[in-house]
Amino acid sequence: MFLGRSILTYFALVPILVFVSSCKDDEESPKPIIINVSPSKARAGVAITITGQNFSEAGANTVTISGIPATISSSSATSINTTVPAGATTGPLIVTTDGSASAPFNFEVLADPPEIENFSPTSGKVGTEVVITGKNFSVAASSNIVKLNAVPAEVKQATATSITAIIPAAASSGKIIITVNGETVTSAQDFTVVPEIVSISPSGGAVNSVITINGTGFGK
Repeated sequence: MFLGRSILTYFALVPILVFVSSCKDDEESPKPIIINVSPSKARAGVAITITGQNFSEAGANTVTISGIPATISSSSATSINTTVPAGATTGPLIVTTDGSASAPFNFEVLADPPEIENFSPTSGKVGTEVVITGKNFSVAASSNIVKLNAVPAEVKQATATSITAIIPAAASSGKIIITVNGETVTSAQDFTVVPEIVSISPSGGAVNSVITINGTGFGK
């Protein structure tokens, strides 16, 4: 009879022990919380700090930005220092330790600034097509703003490494300037606009007569 009571008591206690153990595990493994990310936008390779709660002090944290794993340089229970990984785009920033947490906003990955490496030809008249080679241009032609000596030029086509622009009518010799996503780059070399005479009026006259020469690419 005594043995029967002991067995009943044991089985009665098992659910309680399981419940207590479960509660203890929950207390020991609180879910991470992200409070802030600074800066909130940056280019690939730039260091950022994630502040929050319940991160792993033992370095058992993982961070991803738009699904791309980031390298963690240091961490504590309330902060993680990492860098924006190459290939990441604007999207969720997630910290995973004993659970996962998302930043309260999408992390904005900034595009690298444009670079001009060369352009050809280096001189020409109005209407000449100039091919500009470089890096970090927009593949959408309309998203590249090209100017010659501050005068806007038409962008005919573009890739990430090449832009074809047309020398505008009002342009004069000067630097080629490209703006992409708010970032601006200026060519080291000038483009020379070759003057072109379109018409002369009148076509003849006496010595000291005033004549008008119409054309493009004249100096101001």
